[in-house]
Amino acid sequence: MVMRTARQIGVAIGVGLVGVLACVRADQAGLGEPADSTDPRVSVFDARYGAEPSQPGLLALGDRLELDRLVLADGNRLALAEARAIGPLVLLWLGGAEHADLIAWVGELASALPELESRAATLVIVRPLPIARAEAFAAALGLQAVVAADEHGALGRAFGLVEPLPDWAVWVVDRDSRLRYRKLGGRRPELAELLAVVEGRPLRCCIDECALACE
Repeated sequence: MVMRTARQIGVAIGVGLVGVLACVRADQAGLGEPADSTDPRVSVFDARYGAEPSQPGLLALGDRLELDRLVLADGNRLALAEARAIGPLVLLWLGGAEHADLIAWVGELASALPELESRAATLVIVRPLPIARAEAFAAALGLQAVVAADEHGALGRAFGLVEPLPDWAVWVVDRDSRLRYRKLGGRRPELAELLAVVEGRPLRCCIDECALACE
């Protein structure tokens, strides 16, 4: 089995931190309340992006993630503060569903690990499973990314997930533990979208669609 520990995450390089989301389609200009843009990393965004009606208590964009560490599938522990010190933390949470297309998407993101690491981003795939099962999952897919075994659901609770849980969720957290991106259910974000987030490029996200420039 190929597995990386927290010591093998990568080296820090000087990159801008995470810029987030803007929804400025002319036909939706009046929707939602714009964020406070005093933070230079944050452009105006539609606060509903990444929201989910079945998850009313989700951590909001700009809020802090209150979680210290995750247990890895190899039995080690990942200190999130140390991971964030390198750069943006990309957390891919995968629930109980293991549909073929969903697993293929996870594999595609994991195969892009060099592109994420070249931008000082750390990808962590989180399964709410016991260590042995999370380890077997990582081995079966031959994952090079860090895989965490969140058996007791600490990460899900920290982000505000409740039953019924979604099949998947993606969060990006920056150096000061603030949430800069969230998406769960519906359209799955492609690599280009996540790269834009970790690079700090202005990314316009309109409800369930993202682009570097809205028409």
